[in-house]
Order: sequence, then structure tokens, then C-alpha cells
Amino acid sequence: MIIQPPSDWWIVAFTGALVIATFALVIVGSLQWLAMRHQEHWMRENVRIADTSANAAKAGAEAAQKSADAAIETIKVMKLIARRQLRARVFVLSANRLEPCGAGSFTAELVIKNFGGVPAYDCTFRAAMVLAPRILGDGEIPKAYANGQEANVVLPPSAKVKTTLSLASFEPNQHKQVRAGIQAVYLHGEINYRSGFRKSCRSTFLMRCGGIDYASGRFSFCEKGNAAT
Repeated sequence: MIIQPPSDWWIVAFTGALVIATFALVIVGSLQWLAMRHQEHWMRENVRIADTSANAAKAGAEAAQKSADAAIETIKVMKLIARRQLRARVFVLSANRLEPCGAGSFTAELVIKNFGGVPAYDCTFRAAMVLAPRILGDGEIPKAYANGQEANVVLPPSAKVKTTLSLASFEPNQHKQVRAGIQAVYLHGEINYRSGFRKSCRSTFLMRCGGIDYASGRFSFCEKGNAAT
């Protein structure tokens, strides 16, 4: 006996093929979805790494900028220190009366010192001492004039030079006025020198003795009249 296949066998075959194709499409779609998820994760990770690298680079750049700024400031300080150390600075160290407090004569000793780190060449100075009112106006600040007899010396670092100055007379009434602070004895002058390879330098000074300083014979710097270049 021969069994005949049903007449709609092709429908069954087509349905089976369709099921297989659909299953294959599901598998392909699933694989694509997994691939896309993997790619998305990979991209997110790359973005995170890029952000981390960018932040690290920014932090490194900021640190480098701070280091550069600190180095520049250090160089400025070193240059300033070098300029101060590698130049002469000549100015008055002190001035004091030599005699005891009283009338009759008034002689003071002026001490000038090189405060710098190199010798002061062609150093000359001139000074004068006068009796004037205790309070001076801007136009009343005295000046010392050159007489052509100023000594020209080389002043090594920390070296000092001394000179004495005297008033022509110091009467008892002048003594009383200076002691009371009505008048004062002024010591003023100018220092010129050459500092190494620099151009000429100039210092001016103005000091006074009177009032509370009179008994000790010490001269104090005035508020004006003192400058150095």
C-alpha cells in the first residue's frame, strides 16, 4: 500500500522555512543589539577616559602654570637681591656732637658708610652745618655747595669715612633756643659716587640736633631732604 503525501505539503515546508528564517532574524537582531550595546558601552568608556585625561591635562597645565609663575617670581627676587648686593650704597651712618652739651662751640662728627656689596668709586661728599629754625619749610631746606676741595676716595664694602664740621659760633642764647627746640643745628650735604659699572649715584641727607636730641648730641634724620639713587 502506497501512502501519498498530503496535497498541502508545500504549505508546511514554507511555514517551517519561515519559522527558521524568523528565528534567524531574531538571532541576528539580538546579536546586533548586543553589538550596539557593546559599542555604546565602549563609546561611554572612551568619553569617560577622555574626560579624565582632559581633567588631568588641565590640572597638569594649571600646576605647570603655577610652577612657572613661582619660578618667575623667584627669578625677580634673585635679580633684586643681586642688584642690591652687586652695587655700592653710600649713605650717612651717624652724626653726633663731640663736645658736652653747652654753649661756646659746636663740633659734630659725620660718619659715612658704604652699605653695598661692591666698592664705591670716585666717592666724594660735601657737608655743611647751620643753625636754623626748628621747623623748616620746603624752600628753606639748606644745600651744601662744592668748594672744589672735596676728597675723591674709593670706599670698599662696609668701609666708613669720617669728617668733622663746626659752627662758626655758638652763643649762650643760641644754646638755650636749641635746647628748647625753638632752633636746631642742621647737618646737610650730598654724596656722589660710581657703583661698579653703573652710572653715577647720588645721595642727599638732612639731619638735625635740637630739642629732645640736644642733650645726647645725636643728630636725627629729618622727614625731608634725604634721598638716594
